[in-house]
Amino acid sequence: IVFDIVRRKTEVESAVLRPRGIYTNHRSSVRPSPLVSYIAWIMSLATPPTETEIDEGATVIQSTITDDEQSNGLSRSRAERQLLRKLDLLIMPVTYLLYILAYLDRSNLGNAKLQGLEASLFPNDVSGNQFALLSAVFYIAFLSWQIPLTLAAKRFSPNIVIGFVAVAWGVASSLQAASFNYAGITTARYFLGLFEAGYSPVVPFYYTLFYLKSEHGFRTSLYVSGAPLASAFGGLIAYGVQHIRSGVATWRILFLIEGIPTVLVGLTAFLVLPSRPETTKQLNETERELALSRLRREVAAEENKINWKHVIASLTDYKAWIVCLIYQSLCVALASISVFLPSIVRSLGYTDTKAQIMTVPPYACACIVMIFIAKISDRHGIRGPFVAVALALSGIGYTILLILPTGATKARYAAIILAVTGTYSGFPVSISWSIGNAGSETRRGVNMAMLNTIGQSMSILGSYIYPSHEGPAYIRGFSICCGFA
Repeated sequence: IVFDIVRRKTEVESAVLRPRGIYTNHRSSVRPSPLVSYIAWIMSLATPPTETEIDEGATVIQSTITDDEQSNGLSRSRAERQLLRKLDLLIMPVTYLLYILAYLDRSNLGNAKLQGLEASLFPNDVSGNQFALLSAVFYIAFLSWQIPLTLAAKRFSPNIVIGFVAVAWGVASSLQAASFNYAGITTARYFLGLFEAGYSPVVPFYYTLFYLKSEHGFRTSLYVSGAPLASAFGGLIAYGVQHIRSGVATWRILFLIEGIPTVLVGLTAFLVLPSRPETTKQLNETERELALSRLRREVAAEENKINWKHVIASLTDYKAWIVCLIYQSLCVALASISVFLPSIVRSLGYTDTKAQIMTVPPYACACIVMIFIAKISDRHGIRGPFVAVALALSGIGYTILLILPTGATKARYAAIILAVTGTYSGFPVSISWSIGNAGSETRRGVNMAMLNTIGQSMSILGSYIYPSHEGPAYIRGFSICCGFA
């Protein structure tokens, strides 16, 4: 589905950027499935292109650029479209899948709670403070390590950083299943937050190394749409795990099922993701030159090092701080929803098992609206009004939850859908807004780290606003989220 959204519906007339052996006739109306195409790409990367293919590619790209510049300087050349398609095939599936797994690993705590995690490891937590701290410790580590790891991605190859942290957080997530006391699972959650801090803020920065402003906004939104999609899948997975009959606690099985695949995909990232346009082996020389020339239209070239003047410029830019404060408002609700939505839905009168599957519709709706808003935002080239619309939707949803009586189950569930949709829809547009205003590679990296560090500081607050004893009304939690929106 993601592939079909991203890929361009263009007629391919040249074999220079195709997977070898896939399309034997460019006039054929029969095309392989996206999965087959992607697998073929990965297999074709094992051997470099021949000199004939490179020469043909140089001829096609050079002639295309000349023709397009003569006909219309504003239109994207066919060679650029082909290059974009290749970059999308290399970058988008892996980063999207890893973000789904990252969000599964961070948000499965709420489902594990309904499967007996509290009763097994900290049964005396009547006030809910221990569970809140367990949720907050992830964000404490996340906050502490975001800037160092984002700058590491600037200093070293981003694909290496992404692959390393993915394998590491997959191991940390899986080790939660081996916890036999509160200290053990708290330690595992800390390291989970530490290594995820090297992924979530790094990928939007990574996109800016290959895509223009008009291109990375929608792709960032596709990437971030993995958050509600992961939460929807998390509800389905938890629902299935709940029915497993085993001598092992189901919450332990849940951590293993959602942790081990991350290690495998992280290892794949080492091999598949390109490093930088100027050094990657996945592009031939002509493609690298085209990729760099595209980026020079918007951003001055930088060496592979940190420009400390640009770091200071980002830290003293009031516009960057304003976007960070807006992002904070989204993060309060975002952090609390990801952990406490199963408990909130259960308070409507559903059983533990039914509550987990009833979390799917809000996230599915949020995923669709998020992509739609991002596409419209890219088309019009503005971000602020769309962030305002998303915050308004969220605020209306929380206001309805505060007004309606607890017995109005269906209406409150509809308000939950509205609140979740608004919260998630503003998330990717805010990210694109921040990095789109940065002028250099260093500033983009710092802006992204600032956005997540300042924004996620409110995620710690979000971990404490829905104590169990305040349900089903949850006046404090809904009021705080409504106020920030």
